[in-house]
Amino acid sequence: MRRLVLFIALLAPSPLLAQVVTHPLDGLATTEYWTVYDALQSAGHLTPETKFTSVLLRPPAKATVLAWKPGQPPPREADIVLLRARARPIRPASISRPSASSSSAS
Repeated sequence: MRRLVLFIALLAPSPLLAQVVTHPLDGLATTEYWTVYDALQSAGHLTPETKFTSVLLRPPAKATVLAWKPGQPPPREADIVLLRARARPIRPASISRPSASSSSAS
């Protein structure tokens, strides 16, 4: 019986899937992680050997946070570190939500 309850609980809609970012310093939402994945995939940066070492919110500048008003979409950027076995080192990248483009750090 416990297994059935656990199985049903796993199938129920999760609050994690319905995350809404309401402040610039809120952690990355599930949809934002998928945006990062999709942007890296479409830019050709992912292979079967690629591992995600880190995907974190890049905190906006203090002035940006102070200028932000409730109801405005908060500025969002993610810092990503990838690891690829048997290949040249991968440099850190940054992804901004509005343009969903990736840029490599030098």
